[in-house]
Amino acid sequence: MTNKERMLLGLSGGQPDRIAWAPNFDWWLSINTRMGTVPEEYKGLSRNDIVRKVGAAIWARAGLIGSKGSPEVKTRSYTEGDKIYTIYETPVGTVSTMNQTASEWTKAVFLKEHLVKKVDDLKVLRFMIENTTYYPAYDDFIKAEQAVGDDGIALYMGVPAVPMIQLMKTYIGWVDGLYMLYDYPEEMEKTADLMTQKALEVCELIADSPAKVVETNDNLDERTFSPKLFERYGLPYYRQISEILHKKGKILKCHACGFVKHLLPMIKESGLDALEAFPTTPMNDLTIKEAREKLEGKVSIMSGIPSVIMFRKVINDDDFRDYVLKLLDDIQPGDGFVLGMADNVPANADFDRVAMISQIVNEYYGFN
Repeated sequence: MTNKERMLLGLSGGQPDRIAWAPNFDWWLSINTRMGTVPEEYKGLSRNDIVRKVGAAIWARAGLIGSKGSPEVKTRSYTEGDKIYTIYETPVGTVSTMNQTASEWTKAVFLKEHLVKKVDDLKVLRFMIENTTYYPAYDDFIKAEQAVGDDGIALYMGVPAVPMIQLMKTYIGWVDGLYMLYDYPEEMEKTADLMTQKALEVCELIADSPAKVVETNDNLDERTFSPKLFERYGLPYYRQISEILHKKGKILKCHACGFVKHLLPMIKESGLDALEAFPTTPMNDLTIKEAREKLEGKVSIMSGIPSVIMFRKVINDDDFRDYVLKLLDDIQPGDGFVLGMADNVPANADFDRVAMISQIVNEYYGFN
């Protein structure tokens, strides 16, 4: 089987000849490229070719849908030191955001001031959402899929997130968003309902696209989006979008880079095909074996390698090998599973461990 066949089969609940190992190291590559610290053997190689060199399967994200805002929304930006301010002027009010560049070595850019700061800002957000249009933009995805070939999959990671998650995570901030939901539930739900309408329109476009695997970027975590909130706002939404996408044969994944142990009983009934990137022990109290038992084969898993074990200062090579071998034992017979990161290979990780996992998987399945 090819790595593409292994990944598609694993994500849809089937059992390949061996599991695929599909590492996510985009963050590692971005930072080390900027810092000039990419190891010599990988310098000058594309991301896909680095994956090939370490003997893994490609997991390449690519664009699929374009958007256009209303001409009535006037946008301007300016910079003050390490701060980037963006102002949005609309017929119903003005809102703004502020991003800040980190002072430490990654120079990552963080959202420090959210768009919605008070309940009245929700009407401005609704105007912006309602007057945004979406259209197919498949060319980049087609090119990405051609570049991957049979060595893995290209996927679209832009399926709209659960609207209430997106509203609190992106537009308000988790703490203020939870307070606003408690204080102004009608305004919050009115906004989330509008976001749902737009999301369903986008999903119709995605359903007609050439992508086979599509994913929501929910960053699902029960510590911020509790089981009660998930049952009310997450479960109905996933069922709606999965119905649209399944009609056209799409595999629907959810990016869940947080704690999900108590969400799993509902996730298995959600219509999702696969759950990706959730951390396991030693980063929390959930094991892959337990997660598989809770999902009862109804939802596939793409995870298994906690980011923290990619450091020798955390775990030595012998214990690392034993960890991966035990994981492979625990997921047998290997149906409904793709070995992936939870969540990324860290920027300062011991990168040679990515290739070590390939070697361990090959030995385990007798592919050397």
